Amino acid sequence: MANYGNAKGTEVGFIAGTTPNMAQQWRIQTIGSLYILSPECAPTLVLDLNPTVNMLRLWNANGDGIGLSGGGCQLFRITIVDFSKTLSSISIASLPLRTSYVQGESLITKGLALTAIYSDNSTEVVLNGFTCSPTMFRNVGTQTVTVEYESMITTFTVTVNEKPPVTVSSISIASLPSKTRYVEGEALNTNGLTLTIKYSDNSSSAITNGFSCSPVILNNLGTQTITVTYMGKTTEFTVTVNPGVGTDMPQDAKTALNPFSDIYATDPYYSAVMFVYTRGLMIGMDNGRFAPNETLTREQAITIIARINGDDYLEYAGQTSFDDVDVNRWSSGAIAWAQAMGVTYGVGNNKFDPLSTVTYVQFEVMLMRHYRLQEQWIGISSPCTRANAAELLYSYV
Repeated sequence: MANYGNAKGTEVGFIAGTTPNMAQQWRIQTIGSLYILSPECAPTLVLDLNPTVNMLRLWNANGDGIGLSGGGCQLFRITIVDFSKTLSSISIASLPLRTSYVQGESLITKGLALTAIYSDNSTEVVLNGFTCSPTMFRNVGTQTVTVEYESMITTFTVTVNEKPPVTVSSISIASLPSKTRYVEGEALNTNGLTLTIKYSDNSSSAITNGFSCSPVILNNLGTQTITVTYMGKTTEFTVTVNPGVGTDMPQDAKTALNPFSDIYATDPYYSAVMFVYTRGLMIGMDNGRFAPNETLTREQAITIIARINGDDYLEYAGQTSFDDVDVNRWSSGAIAWAQAMGVTYGVGNNKFDPLSTVTYVQFEVMLMRHYRLQEQWIGISSPCTRANAAELLYSYV
C-alpha cells in the first residue's frame, strides 16, 4: 500500500499499525509535487521522528537534506492516519425540503443531509457526493427514494400525487375582429377574432374558433359590449352600432354577413348595398369588393334590373335586335329582355351602346319603366355609381 504526502508539506500518511521511528527505514519516490512513501524496497532514507513537535526529518543516505544542496534537512509536518477506519453505514440526517410531488416531476434534493457512521463509531454529516434513485416520479402513491454514498445505502419516502387535469384558467382578446362597426340590426361578424387561452399548467394557446359570442344581433345603438365565452371563461370587447339606412330594411338584409371589404356599416348606402346583395341583384366585383364609387355601364345596369324578375331574362339570350350587341355577348339576354319589356329602347339608330357609362337618370328611368311608373325623376345627369344603383334599387324594389 502506498501513501501520499504533499512535497512542501501538510500531511503524510502511514500504513495502519506502523509507527515511524528512528530505526524504521522508508523508500521515497518523487512524482511532480508528490512524495510516495513505501517500506517495500531497500532504504534510501532514514525517518527521524521528533514526537514532541510532531515533525519528521527526512534524510538521505549521505545525510543531505531532500531537495537541498549542500547538506542539511527538510522538515515535513505529518499526521498519523489510521487507514483501518472504514464507513460502516449511512442514515438520513434531514429530509429534503420537498417530499410531495405530482406525476412527472423530478426529485429535488435541496435540504437532504446524511449521517455517515464509521467503524470507530465516529460520525460525519454528508451534504453532497451521494446519488438518489429514482430522480423522476411516474407512479402515484408513496414512493421510496434510494440514497447511495460510498457503496452504502439508505432510503426515505415521498408522496406522489396524480397529475391534475389541465383546465382553462383565463381567456383574453389577442386580436379584435376585422369588423367592429355595424348598423342597427346587423349580425356580428367574428372573422379575425383571436383569443389567448391560458391553462392551469401555465401553458397558453391561441384559438380562432370554438367560442361563442353574445349578442349575435346588434340592436343597441352606440358602443355595445360583446361577451365571448370559452370553456366557462369569459372576456369582452366592444363594437360601435350606428342607425341603419331605412328602418324598413328586410330582416334578412339586416342579419346578413357583409362580404365586402370596402363596405362599412357607417356608409350611408350600407343598407342599400346589403339589400341588393341579399336579393342577388348586385354581387360585387373581384377580390371581395363592391366598388361603390365605380360607374356602371349600360349593359351592367340593364342586367341588374333584369335580375329583379329572377332568371327570366336568360330565356332571351341571342334574341336582341340591336346592331351593336352580339347575340353571344354575356349581356345579350338581359338586353333583349329589357327591349321586349319596354325597359330600354336603346340610344337611337338601333344601337344600345352597351359599354358606355349609364347616368343616374338613365338608370332610374329604366327602373321606373320596369315598374310601369310615370316617368318623373329628379333629373340627375351625372354618371350612376354602383352605390347610386344600390340606393335606387333599395328604393324601388
